[in-house]
Amino acid sequence: QQQQQSSHPNGFHPHQQRQYQYQLQQHQQQQYPHFEEQQPPRETYGLPEVFFDLLKRHRRIERLHAWQHECLTSAAVLAGRNLVYSLPTSGGKTLVAEMLAFRTMIQRQLSVLVILPFVSIVEEKAKALRPFAEALDLRLQVYAGCKGKFPPVERRGQPSLFLATIEKGNMIVDYMLEMKTLRHVGLVVVDELHMIGSGDHRGALLEIVLSKLLYQPHNIQIVAMSATIDNIGDVAQFLRAQTFQADYRPVELHEFVKVESDLFEITKSGEWVKTERRLADPPNAKFTKASAVRAQNSIKAAMEIDMQHILQLVNEVLPTSSCLIFCPTHSNCSNLAKSLAPHLKQAGGLETKRKALMEELRLEAGGLCEEFDQLLPFGVAFHHSGLSQGERAAIEAAYLCGTLNLLVCTSTLAAGVNLPAKRVIIRSFSMGAKALTRAEYKQMCGRAGRTGFDETGESILIIQPAELAAVKATLSNTSNPCRSSMGCNGDRYFERLVLALVSTHMAASAPAVEHFLRTTFFAVHHLESIPEITARVIKCLLDLKLLLWEESESRYFATPLGNAVHRSCLNTDLLPFVMNMLTKAQRRLMLANEMHMLFIIVPMEDVLEWMFPFYKHIFSQMRGFGDVELELMETVGLSMSAVQQRASGYKTVKVDANAGAWTPDQLMEFLRSEEGIARRFSAALMMYRVINSGKTVWEVSEMFHVSRGFLNKLLSMSASSAACLTAFARELKEFWPMAALLEGFVKRLAFGVRAELVALMDLPNISRARAEKLVALGYTSLQLLAAAEVDQLAKQLFTTHLAARELIQSSKILLKQQAADLMDEAQQLMDQASAAASQMASQTTGQFASVMEQRQKLR
Repeated sequence: QQQQQSSHPNGFHPHQQRQYQYQLQQHQQQQYPHFEEQQPPRETYGLPEVFFDLLKRHRRIERLHAWQHECLTSAAVLAGRNLVYSLPTSGGKTLVAEMLAFRTMIQRQLSVLVILPFVSIVEEKAKALRPFAEALDLRLQVYAGCKGKFPPVERRGQPSLFLATIEKGNMIVDYMLEMKTLRHVGLVVVDELHMIGSGDHRGALLEIVLSKLLYQPHNIQIVAMSATIDNIGDVAQFLRAQTFQADYRPVELHEFVKVESDLFEITKSGEWVKTERRLADPPNAKFTKASAVRAQNSIKAAMEIDMQHILQLVNEVLPTSSCLIFCPTHSNCSNLAKSLAPHLKQAGGLETKRKALMEELRLEAGGLCEEFDQLLPFGVAFHHSGLSQGERAAIEAAYLCGTLNLLVCTSTLAAGVNLPAKRVIIRSFSMGAKALTRAEYKQMCGRAGRTGFDETGESILIIQPAELAAVKATLSNTSNPCRSSMGCNGDRYFERLVLALVSTHMAASAPAVEHFLRTTFFAVHHLESIPEITARVIKCLLDLKLLLWEESESRYFATPLGNAVHRSCLNTDLLPFVMNMLTKAQRRLMLANEMHMLFIIVPMEDVLEWMFPFYKHIFSQMRGFGDVELELMETVGLSMSAVQQRASGYKTVKVDANAGAWTPDQLMEFLRSEEGIARRFSAALMMYRVINSGKTVWEVSEMFHVSRGFLNKLLSMSASSAACLTAFARELKEFWPMAALLEGFVKRLAFGVRAELVALMDLPNISRARAEKLVALGYTSLQLLAAAEVDQLAKQLFTTHLAARELIQSSKILLKQQAADLMDEAQQLMDQASAAASQMASQTTGQFASVMEQRQKLR
């Protein structure tokens, strides 16, 4: 019946409408006996009045849009059917999902899982929803980066709102499957659903987690949204969902394309209409030699920028409104920002706030970069992955409150946090090494227009005349379908999925595995290849000794090694190398300092693409090495003579691991080679300096001549690697000592701090510098900080009483949460013990009865 429904736009055959309504009524009466009686008046949508008070206070929303009301009150949504809805960016999609989430938690007392694509979006969402969760007495749990506890702890009588990245969301579902607690989840919300076709690991993982949810015997409602899905029918078929589409946008968007001095407007029908406006040729006097020197740029470069009319287009909206400029590369962002800054229109009265921002960035990073020192007084900054997470957060907050009114950024901002602008300028149709897709372009344009501030928003794409035909073709192509990402890396993600199915007891035979794979999004377009993939993947997992066929029970079991790979999400190509590395480390692990552990933790696949002079790094640091470091070099297979010879004149070559030419054996060979060891050792050195020497990321990046962005990314990836290796070692008895050692590095690397600071880094909005100061003052734990006096703490930190009070209050809240988690864990253990005792008693009773029966027969 589901297959028949999926072939029709509205999900039904006309003659099946009456039959479906009857089945739906029966389903409601079986699962929700008081469903009709519990329906609230439609104007409240099943939510208490306090929710709408908070909505008005925090978001200035007093009433819903017509499409939101229609969606929330539709028969499919009220019946708990899956829903896929698509609207333009800023159309209000998120609010519908949030209301459905809170309604599920309040009315049905079931938990909700919200899956978001990036860590930054999870943190932004947590900040936005925390006031609602607190007022409604609902538990909010964040699973992103190093945050989140596994297995997830359930609190009795209080449903949880899980906010998770795709990776963490998949782990939550796996743990709940094993613990048989997934039945306590009533709704799963997926934002940016189009990422299922991203062609990378995120898309594959999103498909994996959704497939598992759809395969459950009990009903879990899935609500997914996106602004850009051309083949929404195919995705709805996979999700067995009703679709809802609208073209509503509260702020009207005008799209323009600039070709030299001409402006073309793209109409809603997709036509390019040349406007009457022609941009004036900029006078050369705008950029004098002095201003070019002050902007640290040449007159030629400044003239080129002005010839693109960027300054003119920006100053048309500044200083009363804000502007975003998307650039292809990091260097383009900083260079353009420096060139524009001295010539921007300024609004008075913001000097104090901008100085406070500079001080905040100085405190966050342990120093203020020279570029920000030049740019921030003019109200402009750049934003890209080369900045630390704290720096990006400070800049985003300053932009949202109007302290900054121009951001020059890379395309990653379009898919990140919500930073709207009156005008969006896309400086080039190529971002990085490739041209934009229509979906990426629409995401950038969607940032134009601030709800509540602007009546219209404008986007301006700048292209060259030679690009005109290609850009027109790309933007007019509405048949760019979303496809499965499961096959983006050979069979890797199929292997991961099948191993998870067997480990969580969802499938135990080849026919069961094949049946599951036929329900995936991949099968929508490649159904005929499922049998072959099933056989190939199962054979591979058997060869790797991750699965075992039990003849007596006619089923597959996951081996301890298979469970370790499943739990850790380890790439099976790296399995032999990791096993060998951990085995060797246990025989000869150097614990005089933490360098050896960091060398083990360095992410193995990522070293292939690093482009920095690692031999020079090691050689420059060797002068300060003691016996421990020199012995470690010998232990890992790195000779001093080789480092000395290669430190001068060795050219680093970028290795592309994804080019298709690298087999698993070649990858292992490279990691064992002298160059592979040197890359990992150099990375370990950098991390060691950050988390042990007391030096900031800023200072260490200058010491090793790498960007802060690279170093921050290295710390983040290594934290993930530490978590992966910890989970892997914990599942294998022979590696239990390594698991205990590795676990301590996860948060330290994620925060980039010494061990003494980890406890304080869980506090919201706390920087490393602030944590260092608190420890120096004797506040070494949350308990000590929670017991502090407001007056004394404010005086010691040279801060306001309000800031000191918030710090103390946050410590108390965090301690209360930790205590509640411990109580819940204890209760879970007691429940498990009770269940085990009951099962044992039942088995004993059964055995006793069997023995007595046999004795009776013998008599």
